[in-house]
Amino acid sequence: MLADMIEALASACWPSKALKRCIFGLVLCLGFAIPALAQQQVPNAARISLSSGAADNDPANDESTAIVNVTPLPAVTYTKAVSAPGTAVNVGDTLSYTLTATVSNSATLNVLTLTDTLGPGLDFGAVTNAGAFTCNAANPLICTLPAGTAPGTYSLTYTATVNATATTFVSNAVVGTGDDNPTCVGACDTDTPVADPTVTFAKTTGATSVAIGDTISYTLSATVANSQTTGIVTLTDTLGVGLDFGAVVNAGIFTCNAANPLVCTLPAGTAPGTYSVTYTAIVNASASGSVTNAVLGSGPDDPSCTTNCGTDTPLVPPAVSYSKGVSAPGATVSAGDVLTYTLTANVTNSPTTAVLTLTDTLSAGLDFTAITNSGAFACNPATPLVCTLPAGTAPGAYSLTYTATVNAGATGTVNNAVVGTGGDNPTCAGTCTTTTPVADPAITYAKSTNATQVKVGDVISYTLTATITNSATTGVLTLTDTLGTGLDFTAVTDAGAFTCNAANPLVCTLPAGTAVGTYSLTYTATVNASATGTVSNAVLGSGPDNPTCTGDCDIDTPVIAPAVSYAKTANTAGPVSTGDVITFTLTTTVANSQTTSDIVLLTDTLGTGLDFTAVVSAGAYTVDASGAPIVRFTLPAGSGPGTYSVVYTATVNAAATGTVSNVVVGSGGDNPTCTTQCGTDTPVADTGVTYSKSVSAPGATVSAGDVLTYTLTARVTNSPTTAVMTLTDTLSAGLDFTAVTNAGIFTCNAANPLVCTMPAGTAVGTYSLTYTATVNAGATGTVDNAVVGTGGDNPTCAGTCTTTTPVADPVVTYAKSANAAQVKVGDVISYTLTATIANSATTGVLTLTDTLGTGLDFTAVTDAGAFTC
Repeated sequence: MLADMIEALASACWPSKALKRCIFGLVLCLGFAIPALAQQQVPNAARISLSSGAADNDPANDESTAIVNVTPLPAVTYTKAVSAPGTAVNVGDTLSYTLTATVSNSATLNVLTLTDTLGPGLDFGAVTNAGAFTCNAANPLICTLPAGTAPGTYSLTYTATVNATATTFVSNAVVGTGDDNPTCVGACDTDTPVADPTVTFAKTTGATSVAIGDTISYTLSATVANSQTTGIVTLTDTLGVGLDFGAVVNAGIFTCNAANPLVCTLPAGTAPGTYSVTYTAIVNASASGSVTNAVLGSGPDDPSCTTNCGTDTPLVPPAVSYSKGVSAPGATVSAGDVLTYTLTANVTNSPTTAVLTLTDTLSAGLDFTAITNSGAFACNPATPLVCTLPAGTAPGAYSLTYTATVNAGATGTVNNAVVGTGGDNPTCAGTCTTTTPVADPAITYAKSTNATQVKVGDVISYTLTATITNSATTGVLTLTDTLGTGLDFTAVTDAGAFTCNAANPLVCTLPAGTAVGTYSLTYTATVNASATGTVSNAVLGSGPDNPTCTGDCDIDTPVIAPAVSYAKTANTAGPVSTGDVITFTLTTTVANSQTTSDIVLLTDTLGTGLDFTAVVSAGAYTVDASGAPIVRFTLPAGSGPGTYSVVYTATVNAAATGTVSNVVVGSGGDNPTCTTQCGTDTPVADTGVTYSKSVSAPGATVSAGDVLTYTLTARVTNSPTTAVMTLTDTLSAGLDFTAVTNAGIFTCNAANPLVCTMPAGTAVGTYSLTYTATVNAGATGTVDNAVVGTGGDNPTCAGTCTTTTPVADPVVTYAKSANAAQVKVGDVISYTLTATIANSATTGVLTLTDTLGTGLDFTAVTDAGAFTC
């Protein structure tokens, strides 16, 4: 400002001689003005330098020195200091920063602003002492010192906390701003080292002892301190023998596989803290003594184990118990019964440490049979039964089964007991001794026969059976069998252990003391003439052991009623054609006894295509053909067993197609039934369809305009047609279709080709149609036509199916005429040449050559017609 004032005064005074006075006045003015603010004595001098071209008229007074009172401008500086807990800081540490501003020379003219920006890794804490400053409470921290602040030193302090993102070092910088141009002296930017991360890990489990099948929960912990990790931290936990990996229950921030070894990783940049992962493992059957696992840490931050990184969990000692069960056929057993015994050993907690021996002793009344399933045991096959389970057997239930048979000496009860021994102190759990009651003797009897129904004269075989169970009989067993009406005793065919009489009633006995078992005898009886409806007999048992009937002890065998059956045959397998005669034979068979019905009626119905002809042989039948095609044949009641036949004939008529059939149906009180074949189907020969063609012409040759008459003939043989038959007749060039003169049964179009159809179902016979065609002007050589038959009955040509009619040779005549009777020189004469073609078209080129004589000059062809000239 002082320079500006001097320059303004110089401009106002120059080039006046009063310049020096102005400058000196300025100096004086300043000397008077400044002392009002003076705080010290300051020398001031003014010097004038003239610009080029200006003259100084009084160079002696160019300089003046005056002593005036002047206040100097303020000088503002600032600096920064940090106080840390150590040479390096950790996440969570608090740093104390001090900002100091120094004002010198004079009071500040303007506001001083200090802006301190915290770098990554630092969180603003609080201003602990603002001093003369006014501060916000945020990052960046902005603190101001007011204008007019007197010279001196002014400080403020604040704190910042190292956060989880800190790495390598944490920094901040203060910048001063204001019109007093503050400048940094000393350190205004601080860098505080951050301590390297440390990673430790450990492992814990809640299990103090385990058994096989238990699930153990393990927790892996990693602790990150000082600062975030610089790389991936890997924890590898390897399960020892006897452990199966279960599942990761809670991975936390870890990323884990799901296998053994378990590998879990923490990512690079993980902030300080403790991180855990929990997983389970299952104690498997191979575990013995204890189960172990160990965790190892790896990674660039050199993780180290702190307390427990391997676990060794003891197994609970094995517990061994045993028991026994029996499966019997019932609540009591009998001689011959087989009992199934099951010995079971239960191993819990851990594998056995010694051999387990189970010794099972059978009582009197039992015979050892076999070991049916030894399972994991090794056994002898004898009594007492000794079975061993090896040391090291894993926890579980182990069973073996064996059988024993109740022998003949068994009475009261049969018993056995199992005892377990071994180093693991096996104990009985449940039942280890079985007692099974033996049943008292029991006798049952029954009767059977080999016959389900009989007829007079049949021999029936009867079987009486006594079954002794539980034990031997205590007295004689007697079976008494009485034959009913219609039966005669024949013989005892096999008495077995019984003693029998040979009469009716039949009496058979078994002695006291007969062993357990089944005893049978067989005898026969003959059905006599008095048998009717059923024949019966009954057996009754008696004795001190109270025999009882089981099943059937009273047999009623039905006597077979008369059986009537019938069948039908034809004398030919076919195929047959219309007019053929077929011979049919009806046969009735009577069995068991004579017929009881008044009549046996056979109704034979002839199908379409057959006409009843005559009875050839009636035999024992009465024949009624008045209702043909339904014919009735009657066999009288009382006809004895035997075979009865009737023979008749039928003729194939014109309606026959495919097959001709007839069916016989029997009726009557004895319910006659068809046995083998009661209906015949005789194939009818396939329909035969042929066709041919003929022509009627006016002469040996024909000429244009002649009319030809054609006849198409179809012949149907064997049976009616099964499909439409189509005749297609195609006229050659030289023929024009004229008309169908007689279509017969055909349906025809009226064109070339001529298409005529004969309907399906057309009967056997010969069928014709006629039509005419006219020889046209283009005919030459021959005129032809051919007929082709098509249809489902595969029609074939028989005879002539293509006709060829010669056309008469062409006849050509020609003539010439002129239009002038006389002429003179210069006249034009018109000549006409005419050619006439008869019979048929020309076979070659016709050439007319007309030569003009002397005196004529050719002028022009005025009309060539069909000629080329």
